[in-house]
Amino acid sequence: MKRKSIIYLCALVVLASCSKGYSDPMDGQYDKPRKVEDIVTVKQDADGTVYLQSRGGERFYPGAGCPFERQQRAMCSMTIYAEEIPLYGHRVEVGWLEPLDEGLLYNVADTDSKSSSDDGIDLLDDWITQIGDGYLSVHYNAWWGEPAGLHYIGLEYEPGSTSLTLVHDAAGDARDIYTDGMVCFDISSLFGDADGTQITLNWTKTTGEKASKKFEYDARK
Repeated sequence: MKRKSIIYLCALVVLASCSKGYSDPMDGQYDKPRKVEDIVTVKQDADGTVYLQSRGGERFYPGAGCPFERQQRAMCSMTIYAEEIPLYGHRVEVGWLEPLDEGLLYNVADTDSKSSSDDGIDLLDDWITQIGDGYLSVHYNAWWGEPAGLHYIGLEYEPGSTSLTLVHDAAGDARDIYTDGMVCFDISSLFGDADGTQITLNWTKTTGEKASKKFEYDARK
């Protein structure tokens, strides 16, 4: 059985409601408490300490109350304080944390794993669509049925290439509701520690037009 990212409409509604008004915290001004929304990786050190990591390797310390099941990319709301914890960065209080749906990588040379169709997807031109800590996070619009069926989001790659293609298989679902969602891909296995590599993301819009956007790779720290 092929493993693919399964997106439910209820999850999309939750994420869409959380995605309004995001602010980028990357200017590093934390001389007084500052509430921000960010995309982070939830990580755990060898001694069990849980921390959050943003783009460029910036770490935040959420304290002992932050749950950890496994490493994953997530959206969060947090208040950042001036206090710094050695090795783990500024202390933060997490308001909410929502793991992103995880899409899978398809090697275009492997016809058994390649997506069978592409029903189009529209990337939103905001900072949520980014590469950070070896992950590509995508904020998008797509068509969904009412009620929604299962949809599959994949990322096709060719070994050695810096070009990636985002594909959306609606699996025959109707086009009743046009709404947004989020998905992330772990691309660290494709680019390793090649920080700064220029990556081209390609996709087909819901109107059938081809589109592309360039990103700078941010390696896992």
